Amino acid sequence: VKFKRMSSALSMRGSSTSREVSHVPLSATNRTEQLRVFVGTCNMGNSEAEPLGAWIPDAAVSGYARSDIIAIGVQESTYKLKKGHVPLVSMIQERLGPDYAFIEQAVCGQIKLMIWARVEMVGPENMWSVDTSFKATGIGHVLRNKGGVAVALRYNYTRFAFVCAHLEAHEGREHAQRRDTSIYDIFSGCQVGERSLDLNSQFHHVFFFGDLNYRVEVPQLKHLDHKIVAKTVQGIAEQGRYADIICGDELLWHLAQQRILAGFVTGECAWPPTFKRVKGSRDGYNLKRVPSYCDRVLFKSLPGLESDLTLIEYEACDDFISSDHKPVRAQFVMKAIPDIETSLFATGTPHIQISNLRGAGLVLEYGGVHVEGLQTSDPYVTFYTIPPWAYQPPKGPSGKGAGKRQCTSVAKSTVNPVWDDVVDLEIKVNCHAKFVNI
Repeated sequence: VKFKRMSSALSMRGSSTSREVSHVPLSATNRTEQLRVFVGTCNMGNSEAEPLGAWIPDAAVSGYARSDIIAIGVQESTYKLKKGHVPLVSMIQERLGPDYAFIEQAVCGQIKLMIWARVEMVGPENMWSVDTSFKATGIGHVLRNKGGVAVALRYNYTRFAFVCAHLEAHEGREHAQRRDTSIYDIFSGCQVGERSLDLNSQFHHVFFFGDLNYRVEVPQLKHLDHKIVAKTVQGIAEQGRYADIICGDELLWHLAQQRILAGFVTGECAWPPTFKRVKGSRDGYNLKRVPSYCDRVLFKSLPGLESDLTLIEYEACDDFISSDHKPVRAQFVMKAIPDIETSLFATGTPHIQISNLRGAGLVLEYGGVHVEGLQTSDPYVTFYTIPPWAYQPPKGPSGKGAGKRQCTSVAKSTVNPVWDDVVDLEIKVNCHAKFVNI
């Protein structure tokens, strides 16, 4: 097997583009083969979410097109509860109704990620596993005012993960670079599933969303006063010229420059910037900040499975008025991984041998940030499978316990490695190769 894309596999960096919303006809969503996934993010501004129906619409929770799995991420979610009102989780449960069961939540300070699924999916006939984690990225990587939370799920044979983040605020390139570093810290620090492998690489699909705080920077306006820039961007938004704003979006710049989030894509922001809005109003901006697309949803699939995840809705919710951010929601149709029939081999076990493995122009990073000027590294490759039981490392010398995972040798002092050794993977379980990723 000759791998041709090792540069993306060996780095957190990679290119990402905006993906258009697809219109999937309802007749195409066979419930036994496909799942509808709702992802919502909201910086609540330390206020009660009002009105909740503007963010989680009736169509998402009722009728034929209702969602199967609902992931809700919030930031700045601490607020004084009004008399007679219920806490946030209960409020959302009331909105979803009795057809949805609460699965799990992960919390880091005021960052919360909550998961629901349709009641009929949670029965004993289906297989579930859930794992959670969090990573603080505030001062000293101790304060939990910033950071990320993760919930990893396995529903039957489909493995996916949700990651909700609140990244560093403020305008300026040094703050944007710190946001890049925080993304690296969150993906490496939120240990779910296989602890020795970052969550970016071990699930069929990963959803990354939250108040990512990337701002709009318009090069043509850099010489102008900040308030004039903010007012100009507001005027462009009021004219509906969103493409003229998004071209200055820091997040898309950093994705295109391959600084962050290898393999992730996002939908087109065909709506006004979500920050900094006027609380209590559907429209208008607080011009202390340049209007920006701070609140986003991104997603990634394993190679070969990109067509199994389709974005069918991506929009901001202007009628939600209790925060200086507008929430964002995205809906997907996910093709479920079918049941994988497995058995033990009657005689012997097959082996996959990987040779002639090489890479070119590997990117050197430290703490998630591209390191300029360094031209050397000591790369090697470790092999895993998804699902993990398809390949198990050989037993230790005593015959007990798991042995060391198969790895290539270390290629010394190079960013253009060539590995001459042959890696031999013994496949332990007989299963359909189409649904196994190495």
